[in-house]
Amino acid sequence: MRRFFHAAEPTADGVIVLVGAEAHHAAQVIRIRAGESAIILDGRGHEHFCKASSVGRRELRMQVERTVLHQPPACRIRLFQAITKGKSFEIILQKAVELGASEIIPVITDRVVARPASGEFTDKRDKWQQVVIEALKQCGAFWLPTVWLPTPLATSLAGDEQTELRMVAALAPGALHPRPIIETFIREQGRLPTSASVWIGPEGDFSDEELGQLTTAGVRPVTLGSHVLRSETAALWALAVMGYELSAPR
Repeated sequence: MRRFFHAAEPTADGVIVLVGAEAHHAAQVIRIRAGESAIILDGRGHEHFCKASSVGRRELRMQVERTVLHQPPACRIRLFQAITKGKSFEIILQKAVELGASEIIPVITDRVVARPASGEFTDKRDKWQQVVIEALKQCGAFWLPTVWLPTPLATSLAGDEQTELRMVAALAPGALHPRPIIETFIREQGRLPTSASVWIGPEGDFSDEELGQLTTAGVRPVTLGSHVLRSETAALWALAVMGYELSAPR
């Protein structure tokens, strides 16, 4: 089933009008025709099953036949990802959507190489948000992650104070596997966390001072195994494990 994205609600008579790049992609690239079916996602849990009623070069009208509202995830997972260079950051964004991240916060750390100028922050965020939208359509996710503006570590850390369970990928001795940390939270609180965050460093990892800032703030160091992972691999490993552990039946 073809999937499209449209953030606004349907009109009173159940019509969704795709315009701009989304209409062009539907009509000129996928070549959807009147009478054909498609799914429209709004990133807020709604899955609209539609049929194309008219197709133009600049506008595609979709008649909603049925809507399913999906519940949000029981635990919102936030990815604090140090900005990586090249296309690797876009790969992290794509896979973070597939693995169920609710928020993605690009973090500027001491060893970040791809350091955008402050005047480029909004343009970068808008580009990254579009990458996330395309990933949502590809994998059929129902909830669109929010991508923040690039943020220094100290500012990011202050914005994570209310998250219930916080972990940082670390090579430091004594770092635990995420499972016992999650199990300790469940044992002490009698429930799963409703919010969790994972912090991933850049190509050269967090500096000792930055790791100290994180641990002092209560972010727990976790191991990702015996191998030294690339930053993008570490992000995917951590999100996959956290998603699995936090959704496993108990």
